[in-house]
Amino acid sequence: MAEESRKNISSKNFIPHNEYFLVRRDLTIVSSKGEKLSYSEFIEKLHKLLKEKQTVVIDEFQRLPEEFVDEVSLLHPSGRLILLGSSLRIIYKVFSPKSPLLGLVSTYRLELVKPADILVYLSKILDPVHAVELAPVMREPWLLKYLTAYKGDTVALLYEIIKLNIYTIKSLVGEIFTEEERELTARYEAILTAVASGNWNTKQITSILFNKGLVDRPDIGLVRQYIINLIEMNLLESTPIINKREKYIKIASPIIDLYYYLNDKYNIEEENLPPLSEIKDSIKTKLSLYIQDYIAKLFSQIHEAKTNYYITSTLEIDFILTKKRKTLALAEVKWRTKPSAKAIKTFLQKTSKIQAEKRILITKTKPHKKTKNIKIYTPTDLIKEAEKHIQKTCGQAALSKLQTIQAPSQQKL
Repeated sequence: MAEESRKNISSKNFIPHNEYFLVRRDLTIVSSKGEKLSYSEFIEKLHKLLKEKQTVVIDEFQRLPEEFVDEVSLLHPSGRLILLGSSLRIIYKVFSPKSPLLGLVSTYRLELVKPADILVYLSKILDPVHAVELAPVMREPWLLKYLTAYKGDTVALLYEIIKLNIYTIKSLVGEIFTEEERELTARYEAILTAVASGNWNTKQITSILFNKGLVDRPDIGLVRQYIINLIEMNLLESTPIINKREKYIKIASPIIDLYYYLNDKYNIEEENLPPLSEIKDSIKTKLSLYIQDYIAKLFSQIHEAKTNYYITSTLEIDFILTKKRKTLALAEVKWRTKPSAKAIKTFLQKTSKIQAEKRILITKTKPHKKTKNIKIYTPTDLIKEAEKHIQKTCGQAALSKLQTIQAPSQQKL
């Protein structure tokens, strides 16, 4: 969920290393064996390991003293050093024009697990339909531990995850702000709540903040920078709308989005979560949006294309794939309802004036009647496409390894 949790799980389980150090908030340095080291002891051990040509991972390196950067530059090119940090602000500073690390290290930003990767992994544990339903949430490694509690009801699992993490989720969001030396202010909270409640453009969000007295006037210029900051922190993401000069803003993490949505609607932070029976439909509606968004990202990855939306008063296209100014596909996702011949015909008619190489429909089950002028994908088809993409881009060995990875830890609900 939070970038820090995602990074910690990934580094411990998926990055080959000889030694792992974690720099805690109190500046205590802990080795993989649980040893607590002073800074001088840590530097001495680091020198020794790198001179022995070993691979060392340092997690939350930005918490170390500034002179650590000079120490690292002097050790180059001995061994292999992997520096992990959850603060973009500090990382930008470390790699500034005057940094001694320039030219010695390269950067990589760790995002959520790639859509194709998580789908192939889940397909070896679950049936195709449930693999697709869980994929949007399980892109966050810290949630994989809940897989053993899954009984085939995705809505019930989401409910239990929120129930168990009402205070944890808020804390992890606050942690992101702490690492960036920012404050999770009422304005940021209001923006996250507004977006989770379905307000997707800057004008709507600004209006809500103004009505709450959080900005002096309904001027989007007063709110835009806050939104940009949230995007840079990976809390928000924006998708271009192909027929408008604006972008569709949404919360990047489904579980954070669901938390803020439920808190806004039911005040779960103070009054706790209502019974599942009372909020099941609300979670179902949200889940269908998460699935739609995930499938768009999956096709975007597979076709190396950009995702766009199309929104008018009479027509909304679930997603559009574009590449090099070409429209590859117009897509419709039918998950909660079966696609009738009439619905497919209506979709084709409404999009007939929009030029695209093809039109695609993603649904749980194929329609009984064959349809013309539209390509239909079922969950099984999506898994096959994901496997082909991984094999093509990374090779059979990578695909085989992904299919055998074990969840990092388990938890019973």
